[in-house]
Amino acid sequence: MPTLMRLLSVLAILAALGLGTVWLLATQVEPQPREISFSVPIHLEQVPAQKAEPQAAAKPEEAGR
Repeated sequence: MPTLMRLLSVLAILAALGLGTVWLLATQVEPQPREISFSVPIHLEQVPAQKAEPQAAAKPEEAGR
């Protein structure tokens, strides 16, 4: 049983350190906005856009069920 308690204690301490780090980064660090640009490969430009098909309206005989 002492080994289990030692393992759980170590895991709890590591979890607390991890959560503390995440909290610190979320509250203290402000991200710098910047412009992002990338080139689109040629093979992606040649694919035609697919049109979304509208859903068919329910038939009157099916609506009463």
